[in-house]
Amino acid sequence: MALSDTTVRQARITGNDYSLGDKDGLALNVTARGDSMTIRSKRTANTPSELPN
Repeated sequence: MALSDTTVRQARITGNDYSLGDKDGLALNVTARGDSMTIRSKRTANTPSELPN
């Protein structure tokens, strides 16, 4: 699933932390309080590493 604009806009508070991601390393973390944070990651030699925002 691609992390599209529509998917991000439809993300709702569920009372639990959860994450929405796509196959290209982009993720949206939604907290129980309703905060959200995007995370970009890349793979180097098959080892995931986080990129700074």
